[in-house]
Amino acid sequence: TFVSPPSISINPTTACVGESVTLSATNCTGTVTWNNGLGTGTPKTFNASLSQSYSATCTVGGITSASSNVVSLTVNNIPNSLILTATPAFISTGQSSVLTTSSCTGTITWSNGLGTGTSKFVTPLITTNYTATCAVNGCVSGASNVTVNFQACPNSINLTGAISANIYKAAQTINSNGIVANGTIYQSGNSINLSPGFFAGGN
Repeated sequence: TFVSPPSISINPTTACVGESVTLSATNCTGTVTWNNGLGTGTPKTFNASLSQSYSATCTVGGITSASSNVVSLTVNNIPNSLILTATPAFISTGQSSVLTTSSCTGTITWSNGLGTGTSKFVTPLITTNYTATCAVNGCVSGASNVTVNFQACPNSINLTGAISANIYKAAQTINSNGIVANGTIYQSGNSINLSPGFFAGGN
């Protein structure tokens, strides 16, 4: 007695590591036996791990058919999670930070509507967390995150007397007429006014 080989199919034909794949066989009224150690039965579902070719036989009444047609599965690795940086990580009113990443050979996609690309300029008005993923051959990495910390600064600052070394920031104006220590930095969105009595490096 002749037993016809089964006709098999695979779905999907390309998968990422760990994704579910299903093999199906038709034209067999008996037992379908798969190669690659998958055992018997149809449909046969398993998690993708290696790129391989699959075939099956059909056994009816102790008689086994020739091998079926061959189907192939291509398995792609999931990319490593990205390492994200924000430079600077702390900003004040009107300042921007640059989000960057590397080590992705595919497409980097950012959260918060930033789209794709290796670097993004952001100017948040509150402390904001950003995430990004790397997609290669349809396989997407886990999301990585980075935070840009927002520190609101006053509209104006008036500095008098002995001014200790620090970074002083104002959204609009800094007025200074004190004695300023070495290493002091003024950052203003509009103007810095040095009034009579101002002296640099006095303490």
